[in-house]
Amino acid sequence: INVVSGVDCPSCTTVSASVGLPATIPNNSSMTSTLSVGGSIGVITDINIKNLIGLHDRIGQLSFKLTSPLGTEVQLISNSCGNDADFNLNLDDQAASATLPCPYVGGLTYQPIGSLADFNDENANGTWTLTITDNSNPSSGTLTGWDLEVCTWENPLGIEENTINNFEIYPNPNSGVFTIEMNTSFESEVDIIVYDIRGRRVYNMHYESSSNFKKEISMDSVQSGLYFIEVNNGSKKIVKKIIIE
Repeated sequence: INVVSGVDCPSCTTVSASVGLPATIPNNSSMTSTLSVGGSIGVITDINIKNLIGLHDRIGQLSFKLTSPLGTEVQLISNSCGNDADFNLNLDDQAASATLPCPYVGGLTYQPIGSLADFNDENANGTWTLTITDNSNPSSGTLTGWDLEVCTWENPLGIEENTINNFEIYPNPNSGVFTIEMNTSFESEVDIIVYDIRGRRVYNMHYESSSNFKKEISMDSVQSGLYFIEVNNGSKKIVKKIIIE
C-alpha cells in the first residue's frame, strides 16, 4: 500500500466468531455461524478468512460460503479432498497457492475458489455469515472457530471537504471519462489527484487557473470500482467519490 499525502491508508481489524461455537455441522444439511463487525464508517478494501478450523470425517462432503451484511455471497471451498478428515486453514485472495492440499489441516493460507474482492467497496458494518453445507451421508462434524480480517478505508469517505463552491463532476457513475467543472474565484493553479480504494495515486495533473474551469478527465484504462478525486486550489480543497463502471 502506498502512503500518499492527504489520504489515510486502510486499517485492518480481526473479529472472531465465538457465540455458539463449537457447533455441529449436521449430516446432509447446512449450518451457519455469524459474527458482527461494528464501528467502521469506511468501505472494505480487503477481506480474509483466518483460523477456519473444524472436525469432519469426510471433508469432501463440505462446501463453505461467506455472506456479507449486504447479501453478497462468495464461495470459499466446494467438496474438496474426498474422504480426508478435518480442516484448519486461512483464505486470502493474495495467497500464493490456489490449490488446497488434502487434507487442508496445516493452518496455511490459500486462495478461495471465489473472489473475496467481491466484498470490496461495501461497508463492513453488520452481520457476516459463514455457511457450511454437508452435501452427503453419512458423516457429521464440528465447526470449532473462524475469524474475519477486515480492512477498511475510513477517510475521506467519512468527510467530504467542500471548500470549493460551484463544483461538479459528471457523469457519475461513468466509464472512466468524466468532466470536472468549477465556476468560482481561484487563488492559484488547480491540482487534480485521483486515488484508488487502496490509497494509490492513479492520476495527477496540474492546471493553470481560470475563471471558468472545465476539464475532461480520461481514466478509461483503470479497473472499475470506487475512486476518490481530490481537487486543490491554494488553500481550498474538495474530495469527492466517483464510481467507474
